[in-house]
Amino acid sequence: RYGMAVLLTFAGCARVASLQLQPVGKVKSFSLLWSVPRQLKYSYSMSATSKPLAGLVVLSMEQAVAAPVATCRLADDGARVIKVERLSGDFARAYDKNGNGGSSYFSWLNRGKESLVVDIKQQKSKQLLHSILERADVFVQNLAPGAAARAGFDSTELRKKYPKLITLHQWLR
Repeated sequence: RYGMAVLLTFAGCARVASLQLQPVGKVKSFSLLWSVPRQLKYSYSMSATSKPLAGLVVLSMEQAVAAPVATCRLADDGARVIKVERLSGDFARAYDKNGNGGSSYFSWLNRGKESLVVDIKQQKSKQLLHSILERADVFVQNLAPGAAARAGFDSTELRKKYPKLITLHQWLR
């Protein structure tokens, strides 16, 4: 069973996003649980600066569904989400061509995000990502087990280097 959760607190109000994934053969089904305190409910017509997570910076090394859904919700609530993509781009960009020639699936999961294309194995790319992490509030990754650590982005080490950083990763139970 896979799980992902993050707790963010602003102005005394807690926001909890929890994503539970359960393997079903080769396909993973998921349910997203999102708790919104009554006083923080808002209309999507509000400006980005009036949303509850405005000012929050999220750096995400993400793919597939779990992390993109979680960070999409953060972006919907006003966070600045910087999505790191491999040189060839996120493989979800090629899922279909139903979104004006692009992938509707990719557009749905990545709306409101900025994309940054880098090779995380290259030193200059690592330096760029660490300069972003110095100012980031949240780091999200759902790469293959051990991939982020091998590239120098182990959650435990990042929290030591950047004490205010909240890290979120997928784990196997």
